[in-house]
Amino acid sequence: MAFWVKFETGEPGCVEVEFEKMNGLSPKEQTSLVIETAERETGRKVVSVDRIPYPASPRLVKVYYEIKPGVKEACPSFCYSPEQCKGRSSCPKNYSCCE
Repeated sequence: MAFWVKFETGEPGCVEVEFEKMNGLSPKEQTSLVIETAERETGRKVVSVDRIPYPASPRLVKVYYEIKPGVKEACPSFCYSPEQCKGRSSCPKNYSCCE
């Protein structure tokens, strides 16, 4: 799952957390997990977390998925306007940003 995270200092960015870790958690618990992950990986204090439909750049924490046995890759950064899309679980646009 991808999240747009803003910090007290520096630029915002995308933090991903594995679906398996989020499964069964309440929205509040999910947010806490994202904050914990972002702060641990960046060393910066989080001020806001919003769900975005797809990963976006800059990618601060990537999740690698096994696409075939022995091969893992990160999902491409499909969300080109995370500030507009934040808070959504699906893309609000009529056409893909990457077309």
